Formats: sequence, structure tokens, C-alpha cells
Amino acid sequence: MVKFLGIQLVICQLLFGAIAYAEENMNDVFVYYLPFDVDTYVPVTTENIVEQSFCKLSFSESSDVAKSLGYLLTTATSGVFSNKVVRLKVSKPNGVDMFVDTDGGVLITGDEQHKRLSDDDFTVLKALMESLSVNSDCSPK
Repeated sequence: MVKFLGIQLVICQLLFGAIAYAEENMNDVFVYYLPFDVDTYVPVTTENIVEQSFCKLSFSESSDVAKSLGYLLTTATSGVFSNKVVRLKVSKPNGVDMFVDTDGGVLITGDEQHKRLSDDDFTVLKALMESLSVNSDCSPK
């Protein structure tokens, strides 16, 4: 009987820990990234970037990184986005996904308009993502 209660207690602790972890991370921004200069044999699209990326990161929505990414991507102006060479996906807690292609083209779900980062903003984005991937445990598959 004592062993059974001990097992139940451990299971309850694990379940409550998992629930607390899930609640704690509901406000995370998830980032899926392939370096912008990497060529692939299989097209990387908005549908498969999560599986194809080798760098998967998460940040609190209130973090400087998440705010910087959001700012950079929402300041893009009209332009062309290619769904065959996607290299970055940023998933926000509100369900909005933002994608960037190899040339700085941007697609924001819900908006569905194709946009483009300025050359300066694209340079900043590439440097930020390179820095994040180097400082994280990201390595090619």
C-alpha cells in the first residue's frame, strides 16, 4: 500500500510539474532557423521549416530577442516572398507565424501579404540569428 501511494505521489508530481512547465511556456516565442546562405536539395517551405531547421530556440515573449525579432519582421515593406527558400520561422503565442526567405522576403500569417526587409534590417536579422545559433546548441543535422 505504501509503495502504491509513493508511485501515485511521484506521478502526481510529474503531472503537476508538466502542467506548470506548459503554463510557464505558453508565452514563449519559438524560432526555427536555417542559415540564410545554406542551399538545400529539398525546398524548405512554410510547411516544412520546423522539420528541416537544425536550430530550434524559444524565448519569453517579453525578452529582448523576441521583441527585436518581432520589430524587425513587422517593419518590412511590400516586396516578394518565396515559399521555396524559407530559412526562418518565428511562432508567437498569439498564433501568428512569421517567415523569412533567403532574400529577406517576409510572410506574416493573418496578413498574408508578401513583404521584404530593408537591406540594413536583413543584415541585422542575419547577424542576430547567427549570434543566437552560435551561442545556442545549434549544429547542422
